[in-house]
Amino acid sequence: MKHRKVAVAKNRVNTAQKSVIIARRLRIICQKTLPLYLRIANDQLYAQRVVNAVRTINFDRLTRLIQQEVPGALIGLGSGFSAGLTFGNNTPEFEVGIFRPGRRIQTAEIRRVSQIMLPLLRKFATDRVFTAQFTLEQTRGRPAALRRLARTVVNPQRVISAIIDDFGFIFVVRLINGARYNFVFTTLV
Repeated sequence: MKHRKVAVAKNRVNTAQKSVIIARRLRIICQKTLPLYLRIANDQLYAQRVVNAVRTINFDRLTRLIQQEVPGALIGLGSGFSAGLTFGNNTPEFEVGIFRPGRRIQTAEIRRVSQIMLPLLRKFATDRVFTAQFTLEQTRGRPAALRRLARTVVNPQRVISAIIDDFGFIFVVRLINGARYNFVFTTLV
């Protein structure tokens, strides 16, 4: 019984330590990618270029476009895109991206998703207490708590679910026209 209590206490410490690391790095990735999502939200031509690079699977062009706003970013490309940073091993450990699995992304829609999620990016980038609480809930595996916290910052009608997986967390954003996009945060530690 005593060994079990020690194991539970160590697990709590590991969860808390992991949460602190994730919170610090999440704040950094949000600070770094905020200009990208601001530009997508506010510049239709830029957003169209990003969408064209994704649709044509033009990794070099997408890299150039994203690195205009996030210098040195590592790029993810698939059913959408992401911009990531490494914290030491040359693989993206922390990324923020917009994806639409099984569907083609649309310019107006990624602009709207960016507009919807910008307040959350700003909150992560600037509010240490909020980010710490958020990452603690993430490491505890509580998606309902993540959704509840996110909805205090973004339009609650647009963020319809939160998912936690081995790679980080995802918010499913539903637009007025019914289109669903995943706003993805990769948080590998």
